[in-house]
Amino acid sequence: QLHSLAAYDLDGQLVAATVLHPVLPELKIKDHLTSHAKNLYPDLFIDKPVQCQTATNSCIPVSMPLERPDGAIDGVIVALIPTEVFANYFRQLHLGDDKLIVMTGTDGIIRARQYHDKISSGGDLTNSQLFRTELPKALSGRYYATAITDGIPRFFTYVSMLDYPLVILV
Repeated sequence: QLHSLAAYDLDGQLVAATVLHPVLPELKIKDHLTSHAKNLYPDLFIDKPVQCQTATNSCIPVSMPLERPDGAIDGVIVALIPTEVFANYFRQLHLGDDKLIVMTGTDGIIRARQYHDKISSGGDLTNSQLFRTELPKALSGRYYATAITDGIPRFFTYVSMLDYPLVILV
């Protein structure tokens, strides 16, 4: 269910790809290279969504470093994964179609969001109650707030992903 998979060298030049023209801005490739080189995300970096030309919705760039045996980085492999793949993964956990499911970065930018059959990404939650009051308190929890989607007060449950800078919100 990948949109594309591509390998880039340390200069950000495309080395190999599953599609003729993978759509990832050069600046994004540099961000991935820098993040892995500085060991900010040693194993996996899940970036902010980008628009993909051949996908119906946005795609999420996910990268892994290409390392030499001595641990030095030679480049990155970047997969562009459609947002609906993430949303559908959580649906398969039997959460139900009536639940709002959000995968957001700890930076507050939504990677994937699904409510009923509507899928979106890229929204900013930094001013929400989750990021202002809840997230600093615990790695997981529950809180009561008015839903942005329909204005109805609800209980929200969240869990921070320890290995990745992500928060899953239901």
